[in-house]
Amino acid sequence: MRARTRILILVIIMLGMTASVGGTAFFVLYRAAFEQQRIRLTEIVKSQARLMEAVARFDKKYSGEDIPGGAFAATLSQIKEAHSRLEGFAETGEFTLARREGEQIVFLLSHRRDELEESTPVPFSSELAEPMHLALSRESGGTVIGPDYQGETVLAAYEPVAVLDLGIVAKIDLAEIRKPFFKAGLLAGGTALVLISVGAFLFFRIGNPIIHELQESEERLNLALRSSGIGAWDWNIVENRHTWDDYTHPLFGLKPGVFSGGIEGFIDMLHPDDRERTKRAVARSVEEDAEYDTEYRVVWPDGSQHDLVTRGKVYRDRKGRAVRMTGVVWDITDRKRAEEQLRKHRELLEKEVERRTAELSETNQRLQREISDHKRAKQEL
Repeated sequence: MRARTRILILVIIMLGMTASVGGTAFFVLYRAAFEQQRIRLTEIVKSQARLMEAVARFDKKYSGEDIPGGAFAATLSQIKEAHSRLEGFAETGEFTLARREGEQIVFLLSHRRDELEESTPVPFSSELAEPMHLALSRESGGTVIGPDYQGETVLAAYEPVAVLDLGIVAKIDLAEIRKPFFKAGLLAGGTALVLISVGAFLFFRIGNPIIHELQESEERLNLALRSSGIGAWDWNIVENRHTWDDYTHPLFGLKPGVFSGGIEGFIDMLHPDDRERTKRAVARSVEEDAEYDTEYRVVWPDGSQHDLVTRGKVYRDRKGRAVRMTGVVWDITDRKRAEEQLRKHRELLEKEVERRTAELSETNQRLQREISDHKRAKQEL
């Protein structure tokens, strides 16, 4: 009976440790992803607001009399055209642009969730469209978690477009940010619960609890890493030897078990432009006990380039000497490509502004020539 009690206590302890470690890991990763998304949205919405203001100032100066509706209509037409070409970012990522008309928030761009071309206005006093309410209240440079125009909870960055007296919001559903972490957490938690239960049963039946629990713990860790797309690595600093798990190798374009070299072999797989910076980050962590947190590009054996993020921690012996460094690594190539698409969108809008500038300049010169010719003809008469 005493042996059964000890086994039960051991199972409970392992359950608690697994839940604590897994929960902490998922929370840290979620907060990192959330912060990256927040910064990205803030940069996007600010750049878009300043670009719109530049277009508006230009149209106000040069095209107010040439287009029905004046400069505002000219600017809005360009914005709508550019927006129609934008594929969006992420699954629920979206830009919204609106102005205040009396006590209504009137949206000027069609929404991704709307089937109609015209979007439904929202009362300014409503709890809906909280990010846009802040933007139209001339709040600047912030982010908020709140309901959008349909009541969906979103992470949004907001910014006023002062020249046009509009507000712009870049947002993404909070559920989309959380979804992969919830799925991974449920899968890992459910798997851990099942496997620990099986291990306990084997403890009672076979009497070999330690060996079976170690095996089940390894399987749980592998499932958690596989579901989240994260690889784990270990660097023995004293022996200068890297050890990677089976999920780290594919991130570098290698088959599991191929790489087991030192720091030099790892550096050689990086993009040449990122090698020195990564070396400095590693040295700083080892020498100053600083957090190892960096991004770099890796070049696969097939020549393709991939973007990775890695984080690690240095462990020291009793004399304070760095003896080991462990961490995790994951792929952010898709995120980088999405950012590149947004950059191309901005360049497209800038080129459109340049084209319109050239056209309006030519029109202005032609009008001036016609006026000069007309004055010359009157003088000759």
